[in-house]
Amino acid sequence: MAPHAELTLLPFRLTGKMIHLEGQLRTGGKSSIRLWYRIPAEFKDWVTDGADPFVLGFLFPAMQTGRPVLVRGTVSPSLLRNLEEFMAVWQAWRPDRYRQVEIIPDQEEEAAEKRGRRDAVMPFSGGVDSCFTAWRHRKALAGRRSTNLTAGVFIHGFDIPLRRSRSFDLSQRRNEELLGSIGMTLIPLATNFRDLPVSWADSHAAALVSSLTLFGKRFSRIVVASSEPYVSFVTGKIWGSNPLTDRMLSSDRLKVIYDGAEYSRIEKIQSMSDWPEALRFLRVCWEGKEKHENCCRCVKCIRNILIFRALGKGLPPCFPRDASDDDIRKLS
Repeated sequence: MAPHAELTLLPFRLTGKMIHLEGQLRTGGKSSIRLWYRIPAEFKDWVTDGADPFVLGFLFPAMQTGRPVLVRGTVSPSLLRNLEEFMAVWQAWRPDRYRQVEIIPDQEEEAAEKRGRRDAVMPFSGGVDSCFTAWRHRKALAGRRSTNLTAGVFIHGFDIPLRRSRSFDLSQRRNEELLGSIGMTLIPLATNFRDLPVSWADSHAAALVSSLTLFGKRFSRIVVASSEPYVSFVTGKIWGSNPLTDRMLSSDRLKVIYDGAEYSRIEKIQSMSDWPEALRFLRVCWEGKEKHENCCRCVKCIRNILIFRALGKGLPPCFPRDASDDDIRKLS
């Protein structure tokens, strides 16, 4: 039998106006991996007491080691049940990278559900996909699937690197105004997840859900905006966030919903084109030098500029300059 890995939660630290939450995964000998999150102290009463967020955060490193994981803490048994299938899928998809592992916590216990609390939270980047999901749920455009989406978590350390604090702060202010215009709260969160030795393309849904599971005392739904339409997966594309395995990151207390994949990018932009704040603050670019604004020269920027043009919307204020014919010709 392979030696065990061990997941330990470190005591949380209150530093000024921020709470620092950290976990450690020992994979054998002296080798270990650390994962941390920082959130404003004003949200401390929303933070779960259990180990679910760190089980999710360390899931892909654990699958890479192939060792059973001892968790020094309490984990939801329903999450463990769902993760067995999640790991089985990823082992089938990438047998050269991942193995299903046994997760053995000190204690298994479902978090108590607070009566009448059915609010939902979402990862919010300020891009087309997350803006569309926020807009359609707040406007009850998702039919029977509409949720009471009240907050978005804006994560520092994903598309905006931790070292780019100015870009994150400027983007945070814009996203606060953007979500505030439809009655949602923005929660800023920082994490070192992208320092973990795992494939971001495979693990980013687990990273998103791990970050939002921290707020397990406050929400009962996590709504993940689809980054790809359903049609993309017909060809057998493997992508970390997808309609099959995202839902397997749920527990009975905190359900994960994959949202909006029946719509193309053109349809998403058309749907929210009457939202003035989105036209002002939409951020689709991650390649530009300034991470808080659209460069108007990369593939993503030009593609979205052309979609607005094709829809007869002109150039929205979120793009400082238009794409020239020469810019378009340079695209491969």
